[in-house]
Amino acid sequence: MLRVAIVLALVGIPLGCIPAAEPLKIRSESLDLPADAPESIRNVLTKDAVTLLDNAGEAWMTFWMRPELASSGTAEQAANGLTYEEIPATTLIGLVKIHKPWTDFRKQLMTAGIYTLRIAVQPKTGEHEGTAPYTDFALLTPIAKDTSADRIDVRTLHQRSMSTTGGVHPGVVLLFPNFSPKDAASITSEDDGIQVIRIKTQATVGEKKFPFGIGIVVTGATKAV
Repeated sequence: MLRVAIVLALVGIPLGCIPAAEPLKIRSESLDLPADAPESIRNVLTKDAVTLLDNAGEAWMTFWMRPELASSGTAEQAANGLTYEEIPATTLIGLVKIHKPWTDFRKQLMTAGIYTLRIAVQPKTGEHEGTAPYTDFALLTPIAKDTSADRIDVRTLHQRSMSTTGGVHPGVVLLFPNFSPKDAASITSEDDGIQVIRIKTQATVGEKKFPFGIGIVVTGATKAV
């Protein structure tokens, strides 16, 4: 592993972008939201942050999530377990501070900075078929380009998110199902080197609130790109 790290450093690949070879850890803590975030966004997020630590124990990514998500689901769906499909597209679900360079699920480099996370569904087109185990994603947008907690037009979200990569594709975070969320945040290892941070929040159906789990993929990438 040391030899690989040396070679990667010599060719200029940031070590922080390399998928973890061993399980990473997280730290739950109360943290003030970044001052750079607009007040309208800070007002809907919780200070209960979850920080991903790299293999050296240093902060890699910090997440602040929305403690309550408006759902379009029915009472019957809520009884059976709400899914990402019941959260309207482009809903703001959280904020992430990337402390060190990181690669998203599409193997795109994300530089250090603060980004919003908004719900998106992978288009059902031929080029996307088989690229991910699930079709639910969150798109990253630089905080300077996302100034309101309100939902936005899907096309606008895609355009803003593409500025994270400087390319033609948005910055993406794959979302894993988290049907039985635990009170405490956790990180799990899945197939293909995927590691998932699992966080419990709430979703509303009418005037009622229901537990809702979010699973954020922080390591691992598609095999299709």
